[in-house]
Amino acid sequence: MGCLVVIGLVLVVAVIVLLVFVVNANGDSGDSGDSSDAADQAQTQDAAGTEAGPDEDALANPVQCRTEALDVAIDLEAPTFSAGGPVQVPVTVTNTGDVPCLTDTGHESMTVEVSSGQDLIWSSAQCATGSAERDLLLDIGASQTHTVTWDGTRGATSCDSESTATSGTYSLDVALMADGADAGAEQAFTLD
Repeated sequence: MGCLVVIGLVLVVAVIVLLVFVVNANGDSGDSGDSSDAADQAQTQDAAGTEAGPDEDALANPVQCRTEALDVAIDLEAPTFSAGGPVQVPVTVTNTGDVPCLTDTGHESMTVEVSSGQDLIWSSAQCATGSAERDLLLDIGASQTHTVTWDGTRGATSCDSESTATSGTYSLDVALMADGADAGAEQAFTLD
């Protein structure tokens, strides 16, 4: 009698597995025909329902980076610079998202500002140099560094100013426009 119960349970499990296989094979073709945002479709799920990473289509068709998928950092060589001299501002952008994505670090999308308290000293938006657009394709976890140079002058209203910034503590603010919002970083530095 016990042997019949075991055989019966094995048959029930086999039927359930067969039904699940047939429903999955017929019920989901994987292509619904709509063209939703690739970033929204990027995550696939394994059989246990956990995220399995980007699918092949998301990897082959990069989308614009979303703000939450970008880490922006200022990587100054030192915390102190000579007053009146140039300050190199290396800005590193890292894709922390789950899919490769495109971002623009040209002066139309990325601004660097130097301020002292509420006083705006210089802005790359006012004193733009380099390309207006600088598109980057960032792989998952990849970083790119773009250096902006402040010449040490007060150029918030006129980039032809010959007035140099004086000794003191200043703040660097970087804003990178991505999907309608800013990703950014801030760092203090000193001019001697």
